[in-house]
Amino acid sequence: MLNKKILAIFDGEESYVYRLMDFIGEKMNLPFEIYVFTNEDRFYSCTKIKDIECLLVSESVYKKDVETLQIPHIIIFSESGKNLNKPCIISININQVKTSFTKSWNIIQTGQT
Repeated sequence: MLNKKILAIFDGEESYVYRLMDFIGEKMNLPFEIYVFTNEDRFYSCTKIKDIECLLVSESVYKKDVETLQIPHIIIFSESGKNLNKPCIISININQVKTSFTKSWNIIQTGQT
């Protein structure tokens, strides 16, 4: 059996993280193993031992050093819009998660940016 790629969700709000995980896992049927994090130390520890393919991170917990990790696809849920111009990072308004995530997933699937 092939290992599934890892989709990590990192946000400070536990209830939101699990609702998003349920939505992605049940409604979108993506070929990922989903990991969720609300704790910074646990997130960074995991990145040292697991290859994360895609990271969904809220603007509230996002730090610049996330960009130095070996994560090919980073999607920032942006509420303020301040992270919208980062190269190689997709930033989306939190109110457009479903539509934007679907578009982002299509980009990841096709390898287009």
